[in-house]
Amino acid sequence: MQVTTRIVPERVSKFRSVCGNHLAQPCCLNNPLNRNKCNQAIRARVQIVCKGTESSQIRSNGPPPGLLPEPWIGSTDQLEALDSLRNRISIAAIELKVTEPAEETLKWYLRDRYFDVEEAEQKLKNMLKWRKEFQPGSITAADVAAELATGKSYVHEHNDIYGRPVIIIQASKHIIGEFPIDDSKRLCIFNIDTAIARLTKPSPAASVEESAVRGSSSTITQMTEAAAGQPLSVDTAMRPAIHPATSHQALLQETTAASTTGREQIVGIFNLGDFSVTRNMDLTFIGFLVEAFFEYYPRRVGQVLLVDAPWMFGPAWEIIKPLMRKYAALVRFVSAEEVCQEFFTKDTVPPEFKR
Repeated sequence: MQVTTRIVPERVSKFRSVCGNHLAQPCCLNNPLNRNKCNQAIRARVQIVCKGTESSQIRSNGPPPGLLPEPWIGSTDQLEALDSLRNRISIAAIELKVTEPAEETLKWYLRDRYFDVEEAEQKLKNMLKWRKEFQPGSITAADVAAELATGKSYVHEHNDIYGRPVIIIQASKHIIGEFPIDDSKRLCIFNIDTAIARLTKPSPAASVEESAVRGSSSTITQMTEAAAGQPLSVDTAMRPAIHPATSHQALLQETTAASTTGREQIVGIFNLGDFSVTRNMDLTFIGFLVEAFFEYYPRRVGQVLLVDAPWMFGPAWEIIKPLMRKYAALVRFVSAEEVCQEFFTKDTVPPEFKR
């Protein structure tokens, strides 16, 4: 069942202090000119009202220390924990009839759980069950072509200046009910797996398949060698066999990117321009997105940027924020200008944010 949210006067009135008397007037809800004035007034302070976080967190361009995975230093205790987890997961893999995850995956889940073997085991079991049922590693661009063509979400061909692969989400293009929810989930996972696979290369380029479907003018020629023959830090061992010439599949081969390049996390950038609560606020999909990053891709997101949030996003954020729990600290509200100046060069900035 799709869940939507509508703005009611009681919720709107609490934001009156953000942009003066504009929000006190009903015309702000219907008059585009007045609404734009509200938007301009709110952008400077919307992060404080919506997030309730300290300004130091708002300005941060990475996760707070408490949200980073524990470092792997190869100590005796860590190696013992790894051996213990490997033995436990070997038994679980036999019971689930799946291939055992790669060692890098075991290490990552241990680091996520602060080397608590029991917690890492439970989380890994949940991931293995999900990947067996959902089969994320088998998703190709052709499988998500229709929704990918809308441009609602894609992996940017350039990393940000911190070396992180970037997923761009055009919130206004996600229309509730336009596509089956399972199709939207597959597109989401396709992009996450693609972005994580980019951690293998210091200078990543976009997928030929993805660019062709999106109608991009970019010409990418390095797909099959991007990660061929290397283990992947997200486990894709349960995927069914696919022809080796499939470029996306080559990109998704297991890679030890996290340990070889020093880059371990990705960034999500949500363009909230033209966002509508009634058309775009899909809580069913948001719930899946939060679950995916908590359970199946833990600590893989280093930052979430919400760009040009309109005033009506305030009540929406009040609903979303509790779902994210402590990971809401990863979120920063920014303007398109800040995206250009702080996260990209003039040659690498996504076209949506060029001014």
